[in-house]
Amino acid sequence: MMPNGYSFIMNADIFAKHSDDFITLKSDHYAVSIDAERLTDIITEPYIKIAIVTNSGQVLSTLNYTNYNLELIHKALKNPNINKITKHLLAISRVPGLYYISAESMSYVFQQSRKNLILFLPFGIIMSLIASGAVIWGLRKRLSPIGELKLAIANKEMVVYYQPILDYKTGRCCGAEALVRWQRPDGSMIKPDFFIPLAEESGLIQPITDQIIESVITNLKEILIANRDLHIAINIAVVDFNSQRIFKKLESMLSGTNIEPQQIWLEITERGFMDFKATRDNLQQIRMQGYTIVMDDFGTGYSSLSYLKELPIDVLKIDKAFVSSVDTDSVTSHVTGHIIDIAKTLNIKIVAEGVETQAQSEYLKAHHVDYAQGWLYAKAMPLEEFIKFCEFNT
Repeated sequence: MMPNGYSFIMNADIFAKHSDDFITLKSDHYAVSIDAERLTDIITEPYIKIAIVTNSGQVLSTLNYTNYNLELIHKALKNPNINKITKHLLAISRVPGLYYISAESMSYVFQQSRKNLILFLPFGIIMSLIASGAVIWGLRKRLSPIGELKLAIANKEMVVYYQPILDYKTGRCCGAEALVRWQRPDGSMIKPDFFIPLAEESGLIQPITDQIIESVITNLKEILIANRDLHIAINIAVVDFNSQRIFKKLESMLSGTNIEPQQIWLEITERGFMDFKATRDNLQQIRMQGYTIVMDDFGTGYSSLSYLKELPIDVLKIDKAFVSSVDTDSVTSHVTGHIIDIAKTLNIKIVAEGVETQAQSEYLKAHHVDYAQGWLYAKAMPLEEFIKFCEFNT
């Protein structure tokens, strides 16, 4: 008898000629006979078993059960909250008067899991790699410029290019300026004009300079030792120049290499001359250690020509803006000639930067400029190309 007043009559003979497994549902003066198999007539895997049972334990209908499996039903009824029994996983749902019990063999579950793992593992790995790449790409896009620069320094994405410097007297390559380039993992290059000012403002110029020094000394050690007339010019930031941190780094890197200090030219811009007395003292100390001191971009800052008389400068670099006007009748061309004359009077060697035309070159030679650097002779180039350039031009 059901709680709602209905009762079941098992094995009713009203339809016996069709089946021995009919159930009759009776209420008051009415009775309905149902084929028991229809209660669990669903499409499912053969290892999934389903049973409908009354509160009293009477099995109304089953699917994929054997006599042995019927023990699962009786054990499940004793503890409706159980979810595993006799190496089977169980799921029990209860409605008034009835239990719906489904069971699945654990061995089939593990077997199916292994099949799914073998089938979907390669696909999952590929999708994970794609997702990880997308996340990394997105994070890099979202990084601030300083964040990207920090990451680039940590990943050693800074590479050194070398722009040859020619000696006008011999016409041969006598050195190069070490220029930093930011090479992204995809091979693209970011211009120094973009990241150098940012590095100087944020203090990241120091680790960049360290990497430049390490690259120069490591990669050019043999060629510098083989040719003592060859030099490499390295730009020194204001913060490093004032603190003298970089000079300790140089001393440490050069120790035991047999590279002579005078082969390392240190280029310092006028922006480093805020405190004239401190600048003069620092330059004198550096010069005593044997390094060649170069004043870079002279004439573009606020210093006067009188600085050249009082500062211990070995080489003066004339900025491209002045070099480009030497074959013209502009006021700037006369200033350039004046700078050259004063440098010669003070016995300071001169490097003309940004030489791009033959007319400029002829003017500089006629005015006894010592060295030239520019696209007329060679652009900045990676290490291997520079070494080959030196072999044919020294």
